[in-house]
Amino acid sequence: MVRVGHYARASHQNELSVDSQLNATQQWADREGWHTVFNRRDDGVSASRYRRGRDREEWPRVMESIEAGEIDALLVWEISRASRDRRVFAALFAACEEAGVKLGIGGRLHDLHDPDDAFILDLTAALAVRESGVTSKRLKRNLHAKAVAGNPHGKWKFGYRRVYDEHTRELLRQEINEDEAWIVREIVQRCLEGEPTSRIADDLNRREVPTPEMFRRERLGLEYQQYKWVRTQIRRIAIDPYYASQRVHHGQVVADGTWPRLVADRDHEVLVAKLNDPTRRTTRDYTPKHLLVGIALCGFVFDDGQVCDARMHRIKNRGCPSYICSVRYHVSRQQAKSDAFVEETILRRFERSDAAQLFAPPENGEEYQLADELRTLEARLESFADQAADGSISPDSLARIEAKLQPRIRELREQLRPKTVSSEVTELLQANSPRELWDRWPLHKKRAAIRAVCTVRILPKVPGSDVKKWDPSRITFTWH
Repeated sequence: MVRVGHYARASHQNELSVDSQLNATQQWADREGWHTVFNRRDDGVSASRYRRGRDREEWPRVMESIEAGEIDALLVWEISRASRDRRVFAALFAACEEAGVKLGIGGRLHDLHDPDDAFILDLTAALAVRESGVTSKRLKRNLHAKAVAGNPHGKWKFGYRRVYDEHTRELLRQEINEDEAWIVREIVQRCLEGEPTSRIADDLNRREVPTPEMFRRERLGLEYQQYKWVRTQIRRIAIDPYYASQRVHHGQVVADGTWPRLVADRDHEVLVAKLNDPTRRTTRDYTPKHLLVGIALCGFVFDDGQVCDARMHRIKNRGCPSYICSVRYHVSRQQAKSDAFVEETILRRFERSDAAQLFAPPENGEEYQLADELRTLEARLESFADQAADGSISPDSLARIEAKLQPRIRELREQLRPKTVSSEVTELLQANSPRELWDRWPLHKKRAAIRAVCTVRILPKVPGSDVKKWDPSRITFTWH
């Protein structure tokens, strides 16, 4: 008696159900009087090489039965139920040929030792593989067209809610969810002010502010515990282009989003520049307790003319708090007098009538032409995307157009990336009294302002001078 095994699979509801497939092959086996050895199934699992998600659990057992010679034929409703992957077909055909197992497809047995049957199997397998590839290509094009059009994609985003048509479930719009959005705004504002991400996380945990995961579980009706905020999560939210209404596709910003923004473009650029700075330490909260530690540099000059430029540390020099070179102790200066002199010098510069010109980034007349060109190219690309969405041009045409326009758009965006002026500098320039604002600031904002406007160097004493006499000329400023 012929021993047969049945296998069925369906990846989604639009395909013939697994039960229907197994019933069809079982009726075939009953008509022929064959003995069923096993019925195996994989529900809701793709067999394409483009699949995302879990692997098929039962298919490896099918292959083991073939290789062990437990069956004489494997029955499937159609060949694509076995696989849509070229490599899996090659392994299946080789195993069947080696074990002398026939393949039953759609009411007909195929023998791999028969060249005509083998050709039919190769051809139908190639068609199944092609169909999977065409589907994947179509999906990618559709996703790309939606991205260029600025439409949202993917999972729910913290700070927003999605509104769907109650009948068709089509996405109508994405709007701000104020129950969550205030948390995003607070994180962004505190990061703009230079507050360490670890300190922000600690404060949110102290206040028991819910995390995105807690909101997600509550929305789904799932139980949850008190999840903790961590600094990496704070940083991720602060620099996420989604909150600046920027549509990202494959890691690149391709369009303005169709949803309302929570963060201004300028603030987003400042945060990205600040939080992606490779000189930032992120493994611990290294919150400085002194104004110039790690900012002021040693101005000692070696015999070859090279400047030491080591960062200054703080010690107590014979009981007096002092800044000292961290490498070879070339320079030492009293902390209190150094702090006061640096603060006074910077504040006097901000109090000048031409302060705005002193701290403004350099202008470049060519930028106006580049900005015009960028606006023109982006408008053209948006127009072509609209035509693709309307069916006026094909997805292939849109892909070719974008391949020509996007390299120049990326180049122009990079050239026009603003030379950021820190938020601290902007606040001082806009203040009625920079001095009063400075006095109210916490230490981390003062340090951020110093870093933004100048490089401070502390020079050695002049040989032969009175070591106890304060000499302000031995502190220099290189203005940015």
